[in-house]
Amino acid sequence: MKRLFKRITGGILVVALLLVAGGVGWEQWMRAKLSRDMPPPGRLVEVDGRAMHLRCAGQGSPVIVLEAGLGPEGSTSWDPLFDEISQISRVCAYDRAGILWSEPGPRPRDAHQVVEELHTLLTSADETPPVVLVGHSLGGLFARVYTDRYGDEVAGLVFVDASHPDQLERMPPEVREAMESAMPPLNTMRLLAATGALRLMTSGAGGGVDGNTPPVQARLPQSVAGLSGESAALEAALGQAGELTSLGDRPLVVLTAGSVTDMPPEVPRQVVERMQREIWPAMQREAAAQSTRGEYRLVEDAGHYIHHDRPDVVVEAVRNVVSAVRGGG
Repeated sequence: MKRLFKRITGGILVVALLLVAGGVGWEQWMRAKLSRDMPPPGRLVEVDGRAMHLRCAGQGSPVIVLEAGLGPEGSTSWDPLFDEISQISRVCAYDRAGILWSEPGPRPRDAHQVVEELHTLLTSADETPPVVLVGHSLGGLFARVYTDRYGDEVAGLVFVDASHPDQLERMPPEVREAMESAMPPLNTMRLLAATGALRLMTSGAGGGVDGNTPPVQARLPQSVAGLSGESAALEAALGQAGELTSLGDRPLVVLTAGSVTDMPPEVPRQVVERMQREIWPAMQREAAAQSTRGEYRLVEDAGHYIHHDRPDVVVEAVRNVVSAVRGGG
Protein backbone atom coordinates (compact mmCIF):
# COMPACT_ATOMS: atom_id res chain seq x y z
CA MET A 1 0.00 0.00 0.00
CA LYS A 2 2.83 2.40 0.89
CA ARG A 3 4.57 1.59 -2.40
CA LEU A 4 1.37 2.32 -4.33
CA PHE A 5 0.92 5.59 -2.48
CA LYS A 6 4.50 6.62 -3.30
CA ARG A 7 3.94 5.81 -6.96
CA ILE A 8 0.76 7.86 -7.09
CA THR A 9 2.43 10.78 -5.30
CA GLY A 10 5.44 10.58 -7.60
CA GLY A 11 3.19 10.49 -10.64
CA ILE A 12 1.28 13.56 -9.50
CA LEU A 13 4.56 15.39 -8.91
CA VAL A 14 5.84 14.50 -12.36
CA VAL A 15 2.62 15.68 -13.99
CA ALA A 16 2.76 18.93 -11.99
CA LEU A 17 6.36 19.55 -13.03
CA LEU A 18 5.49 18.87 -16.66
CA LEU A 19 2.59 21.30 -16.47
CA VAL A 20 4.80 23.99 -14.93
CA ALA A 21 7.51 23.44 -17.52
CA GLY A 22 4.92 23.56 -20.28
CA GLY A 23 3.46 26.75 -18.84
CA VAL A 24 6.88 28.40 -18.69
CA GLY A 25 7.55 27.46 -22.30
CA TRP A 26 4.14 28.69 -23.44
CA GLU A 27 4.58 32.00 -21.59
CA GLN A 28 7.95 32.60 -23.22
CA TRP A 29 6.45 31.78 -26.62
CA MET A 30 3.60 34.24 -25.97
CA ARG A 31 6.05 36.97 -25.01
CA ALA A 32 8.05 36.44 -28.18
CA LYS A 33 4.82 36.50 -30.20
CA LEU A 34 3.72 39.75 -28.56
CA SER A 35 7.10 41.31 -29.36
CA ARG A 36 6.40 40.62 -33.03
CA ASP A 37 2.67 41.36 -33.09
CA MET A 38 2.58 44.32 -30.68
CA PRO A 39 5.67 46.51 -31.18
CA PRO A 40 6.09 49.60 -29.01
CA PRO A 41 4.64 52.90 -30.28
CA GLY A 42 7.96 54.62 -29.59
CA ARG A 43 11.54 53.41 -29.83
CA LEU A 44 13.73 51.13 -27.75
CA VAL A 45 16.84 52.82 -26.36
CA GLU A 46 19.71 50.98 -24.71
CA VAL A 47 20.25 51.91 -21.06
CA ASP A 48 23.06 50.06 -19.27
CA GLY A 49 22.73 47.13 -21.66
CA ARG A 50 18.93 46.91 -21.42
CA ALA A 51 16.20 48.16 -23.73
CA MET A 52 13.89 50.90 -22.46
CA HIS A 53 10.88 52.24 -24.31
CA LEU A 54 10.69 55.97 -25.05
CA ARG A 55 7.92 57.67 -27.02
CA CYS A 56 8.43 61.29 -28.07
CA ALA A 57 6.58 63.70 -30.35
CA GLY A 58 6.41 67.38 -31.15
CA GLN A 59 9.07 70.05 -31.36
CA GLY A 60 10.45 72.81 -29.21
CA SER A 61 12.03 73.47 -25.84
CA PRO A 62 11.66 72.66 -22.99
CA VAL A 63 11.15 68.91 -23.33
CA ILE A 64 8.08 67.80 -21.36
CA VAL A 65 8.81 64.49 -19.63
CA LEU A 66 5.80 62.48 -18.42
CA GLU A 67 6.35 60.28 -15.37
CA ALA A 68 3.54 57.80 -14.68
CA GLY A 69 2.36 56.51 -11.32
CA LEU A 70 2.61 52.99 -9.97
CA GLY A 71 0.76 50.58 -12.24
CA PRO A 72 0.99 48.47 -15.40
CA GLU A 73 -0.12 51.34 -17.67
CA GLY A 74 3.35 52.91 -17.96
CA SER A 75 3.64 55.32 -20.86
CA THR A 76 0.12 54.51 -22.07
CA SER A 77 -1.28 56.22 -18.97
CA TRP A 78 -0.69 59.52 -20.78
CA ASP A 79 -2.50 58.55 -24.01
CA PRO A 80 -5.57 60.76 -23.31
CA LEU A 81 -3.45 63.93 -23.59
CA PHE A 82 -0.16 62.94 -25.23
CA ASP A 83 -1.02 64.27 -28.68
CA GLU A 84 -2.39 67.55 -27.33
CA ILE A 85 0.68 68.15 -25.18
CA SER A 86 2.87 67.51 -28.22
CA GLN A 87 1.35 70.68 -29.71
CA ILE A 88 2.78 72.71 -26.81
CA SER A 89 6.38 71.51 -27.02
CA ARG A 90 8.46 68.37 -27.40
CA VAL A 91 7.01 65.66 -25.13
CA CYS A 92 8.31 62.26 -24.05
CA ALA A 93 6.64 59.42 -22.16
CA TYR A 94 8.48 56.26 -21.21
CA ASP A 95 8.14 52.88 -19.53
CA ARG A 96 10.18 52.40 -16.39
CA ALA A 97 12.30 49.25 -16.24
CA GLY A 98 10.17 46.10 -16.13
CA ILE A 99 6.97 47.86 -17.26
CA LEU A 100 5.32 47.23 -20.65
CA TRP A 101 8.03 47.36 -23.34
CA SER A 102 11.02 48.15 -21.09
CA GLU A 103 13.20 45.28 -19.91
CA PRO A 104 13.60 44.68 -16.16
CA GLY A 105 16.33 46.57 -14.33
CA PRO A 106 18.42 45.97 -11.22
CA ARG A 107 16.99 46.20 -7.72
CA PRO A 108 16.23 48.02 -5.54
CA ARG A 109 13.75 49.92 -7.72
CA ASP A 110 13.95 53.03 -5.54
CA ALA A 111 13.86 56.64 -6.71
CA HIS A 112 17.64 56.91 -7.08
CA GLN A 113 17.74 53.93 -9.46
CA VAL A 114 14.72 55.12 -11.47
CA VAL A 115 16.07 58.66 -11.82
CA GLU A 116 19.49 57.50 -12.98
CA GLU A 117 17.87 55.32 -15.62
CA LEU A 118 15.62 58.15 -16.82
CA HIS A 119 18.55 60.55 -17.10
CA THR A 120 20.59 58.00 -19.05
CA LEU A 121 17.58 57.28 -21.26
CA LEU A 122 17.05 60.94 -22.17
CA THR A 123 20.77 61.49 -22.73
CA SER A 124 21.13 58.39 -24.91
CA ALA A 125 18.08 59.44 -26.92
CA ASP A 126 19.55 62.94 -27.50
CA GLU A 127 16.60 64.63 -25.78
CA THR A 128 18.20 67.94 -24.81
CA PRO A 129 17.38 69.76 -21.55
CA PRO A 130 15.87 71.85 -20.11
CA VAL A 131 12.96 69.63 -19.16
CA VAL A 132 9.57 70.15 -17.55
CA LEU A 133 8.71 67.14 -15.38
CA VAL A 134 5.07 66.05 -15.13
CA GLY A 135 4.64 63.47 -12.38
CA HIS A 136 1.49 61.56 -11.47
CA SER A 137 1.21 59.86 -8.08
CA LEU A 138 4.46 57.88 -7.53
CA GLY A 139 5.89 59.72 -10.53
CA GLY A 140 5.82 62.90 -8.46
CA LEU A 141 8.38 61.39 -6.07
CA PHE A 142 10.66 60.56 -8.98
CA ALA A 143 10.25 64.12 -10.32
CA ARG A 144 11.39 65.50 -6.96
CA VAL A 145 14.48 63.28 -6.84
CA TYR A 146 15.31 64.07 -10.48
CA THR A 147 15.17 67.77 -9.62
CA ASP A 148 17.39 67.19 -6.60
CA ARG A 149 20.02 65.37 -8.67
CA TYR A 150 19.80 67.23 -11.97
CA GLY A 151 18.44 70.60 -10.92
CA ASP A 152 20.31 72.48 -13.64
CA GLU A 153 18.28 70.57 -16.24
CA VAL A 154 14.82 70.97 -14.66
CA ALA A 155 13.07 74.20 -15.63
CA GLY A 156 9.59 73.52 -14.25
CA LEU A 157 7.24 70.90 -12.85
CA VAL A 158 3.61 69.78 -12.80
CA PHE A 159 2.43 67.46 -10.02
CA VAL A 160 -0.71 65.47 -10.89
CA ASP A 161 -2.15 64.35 -7.55
CA ALA A 162 1.42 63.41 -6.73
CA SER A 163 2.56 61.36 -3.77
CA HIS A 164 3.91 63.29 -0.78
CA PRO A 165 7.07 62.17 1.05
CA ASP A 166 5.24 62.20 4.43
CA GLN A 167 2.03 60.57 3.29
CA LEU A 168 2.44 57.25 5.12
CA GLU A 169 3.00 59.02 8.45
CA ARG A 170 0.16 61.50 7.97
CA MET A 171 -2.54 59.28 6.48
CA PRO A 172 -5.14 57.96 8.94
CA PRO A 173 -4.26 54.38 9.97
CA GLU A 174 -7.51 53.10 8.45
CA VAL A 175 -6.57 54.50 5.05
CA ARG A 176 -3.00 53.21 5.13
CA GLU A 177 -4.07 49.71 6.22
CA ALA A 178 -6.80 49.55 3.59
CA MET A 179 -4.40 50.60 0.85
CA GLU A 180 -1.85 48.01 1.92
CA SER A 181 -4.46 45.23 2.02
CA ALA A 182 -5.74 46.25 -1.42
CA MET A 183 -2.32 45.70 -3.00
CA PRO A 184 -2.21 42.42 -4.95
CA PRO A 185 0.28 39.76 -3.77
CA LEU A 186 2.94 40.73 -6.28
CA ASN A 187 5.46 38.04 -5.35
CA THR A 188 2.81 35.40 -5.97
CA MET A 189 1.87 37.15 -9.21
CA ARG A 190 5.51 36.97 -10.34
CA LEU A 191 5.40 33.19 -9.99
CA LEU A 192 2.06 33.00 -11.79
CA ALA A 193 3.39 35.26 -14.53
CA ALA A 194 6.50 33.16 -15.12
CA THR A 195 4.50 29.93 -15.46
CA GLY A 196 1.85 31.35 -17.80
CA ALA A 197 -0.87 30.97 -15.15
CA LEU A 198 -1.46 34.73 -14.87
CA ARG A 199 -2.05 35.03 -18.61
CA LEU A 200 -4.55 32.18 -18.50
CA MET A 201 -6.28 33.60 -15.43
CA THR A 202 -6.73 37.01 -17.06
CA SER A 203 -7.57 35.78 -20.56
CA GLY A 204 -11.29 36.33 -20.02
CA ALA A 205 -10.56 39.96 -19.11
CA GLY A 206 -8.26 40.58 -22.05
CA GLY A 207 -5.14 38.86 -20.79
CA GLY A 208 -3.29 38.81 -24.04
CA VAL A 209 -4.03 35.51 -25.75
CA ASP A 210 -5.00 37.15 -29.03
CA GLY A 211 -3.70 40.02 -31.11
CA ASN A 212 -6.63 42.31 -30.32
CA THR A 213 -5.85 42.68 -26.63
CA PRO A 214 -4.77 46.17 -25.45
CA PRO A 215 -1.05 46.30 -24.64
CA VAL A 216 -1.46 46.92 -20.90
CA GLN A 217 -3.40 43.67 -20.43
CA ALA A 218 -1.38 41.73 -22.98
CA ARG A 219 1.94 42.62 -21.37
CA LEU A 220 0.78 42.41 -17.75
CA PRO A 221 2.83 39.25 -17.05
CA GLN A 222 5.97 41.12 -18.17
CA SER A 223 5.07 44.15 -16.05
CA VAL A 224 4.63 42.28 -12.77
CA ALA A 225 8.39 42.23 -12.13
CA GLY A 226 8.64 46.00 -12.42
CA LEU A 227 5.54 46.58 -10.31
CA SER A 228 6.74 44.34 -7.50
CA GLY A 229 10.13 46.06 -7.45
CA GLU A 230 8.64 49.54 -7.26
CA SER A 231 6.15 48.51 -4.57
CA ALA A 232 8.90 46.98 -2.45
CA ALA A 233 10.94 50.19 -2.69
CA LEU A 234 8.07 52.62 -2.01
CA GLU A 235 9.14 53.59 1.50
CA ALA A 236 12.71 54.15 0.31
CA ALA A 237 11.44 56.35 -2.54
CA LEU A 238 9.36 58.42 -0.11
CA GLY A 239 12.39 59.03 2.08
CA GLN A 240 14.60 59.93 -0.88
CA ALA A 241 12.02 62.39 -2.20
CA GLY A 242 11.78 63.98 1.24
CA GLU A 243 15.44 64.99 1.09
CA LEU A 244 14.47 67.79 -1.33
CA THR A 245 13.11 70.67 0.73
CA SER A 246 12.94 73.41 -1.90
CA LEU A 247 12.12 73.66 -5.59
CA GLY A 248 13.56 77.17 -5.78
CA ASP A 249 11.81 79.56 -8.15
CA ARG A 250 10.86 76.99 -10.77
CA PRO A 251 7.33 77.35 -12.22
CA LEU A 252 5.24 74.67 -10.51
CA VAL A 253 1.57 73.71 -10.71
CA VAL A 254 0.21 71.21 -8.18
CA LEU A 255 -3.05 69.59 -9.31
CA THR A 256 -5.03 67.90 -6.54
CA ALA A 257 -7.94 65.49 -6.92
CA GLY A 258 -11.11 66.79 -5.34
CA SER A 259 -12.88 63.45 -5.38
CA VAL A 260 -11.63 60.33 -3.59
CA THR A 261 -13.48 57.66 -5.53
CA ASP A 262 -11.07 54.74 -5.21
CA MET A 263 -10.96 54.43 -1.42
CA PRO A 264 -11.68 50.89 -0.17
CA PRO A 265 -15.28 50.56 1.12
CA GLU A 266 -14.17 49.40 4.58
CA VAL A 267 -12.75 52.84 5.37
CA PRO A 268 -15.31 54.84 7.44
CA ARG A 269 -16.95 57.68 5.54
CA GLN A 270 -15.84 60.32 8.03
CA VAL A 271 -12.22 59.20 7.61
CA VAL A 272 -12.52 59.42 3.83
CA GLU A 273 -13.95 62.93 4.09
CA ARG A 274 -11.18 64.04 6.44
CA MET A 275 -8.58 62.60 4.09
CA GLN A 276 -10.21 64.25 1.09
CA ARG A 277 -10.95 67.67 2.60
CA GLU A 278 -8.12 68.19 5.06
CA ILE A 279 -5.11 65.86 5.07
CA TRP A 280 -4.44 65.36 1.36
CA PRO A 281 -5.02 69.02 0.32
CA ALA A 282 -2.71 70.16 3.14
CA MET A 283 0.11 68.00 1.84
CA GLN A 284 -0.50 69.18 -1.70
CA ARG A 285 -0.43 72.84 -0.64
CA GLU A 286 2.87 72.19 1.10
CA ALA A 287 4.24 70.81 -2.16
CA ALA A 288 3.16 73.96 -4.02
CA ALA A 289 4.82 76.12 -1.37
CA GLN A 290 8.20 74.49 -2.05
CA SER A 291 8.56 76.81 -5.05
CA THR A 292 8.30 80.57 -4.88
CA ARG A 293 6.37 80.25 -8.15
CA GLY A 294 4.20 77.35 -7.06
CA GLU A 295 0.45 77.25 -7.57
CA TYR A 296 -2.06 74.88 -5.97
CA ARG A 297 -5.16 73.94 -8.00
CA LEU A 298 -7.96 71.75 -6.64
CA VAL A 299 -9.76 69.80 -9.39
CA GLU A 300 -13.13 69.16 -7.76
CA ASP A 301 -14.56 66.84 -10.42
CA ALA A 302 -11.56 64.55 -10.80
CA GLY A 303 -10.26 61.51 -8.97
CA HIS A 304 -6.67 60.37 -8.51
CA TYR A 305 -6.18 59.96 -12.27
CA ILE A 306 -6.80 63.62 -13.07
CA HIS A 307 -5.21 63.19 -16.50
CA HIS A 308 -7.96 60.70 -17.36
CA ASP A 309 -10.92 62.48 -15.74
CA ARG A 310 -9.91 66.02 -16.74
CA PRO A 311 -7.10 65.88 -19.31
CA ASP A 312 -7.85 69.47 -20.27
CA VAL A 313 -6.86 70.67 -16.79
CA VAL A 314 -3.51 68.87 -17.00
CA VAL A 315 -2.86 70.21 -20.50
CA GLU A 316 -3.57 73.75 -19.30
CA ALA A 317 -1.19 73.32 -16.35
CA VAL A 318 1.56 72.08 -18.66
CA ARG A 319 0.91 74.97 -21.02
CA ASN A 320 1.16 77.46 -18.13
CA VAL A 321 4.46 76.05 -16.89
CA VAL A 322 6.01 75.86 -20.37
CA SER A 323 4.93 79.46 -21.02
CA ALA A 324 6.54 80.56 -17.77
CA VAL A 325 9.73 78.70 -18.63
CA ARG A 326 9.84 80.45 -21.98
CA GLY A 327 9.49 83.79 -20.25
CA GLY A 328 5.76 84.29 -20.57
CA GLY A 329 5.14 85.01 -16.90
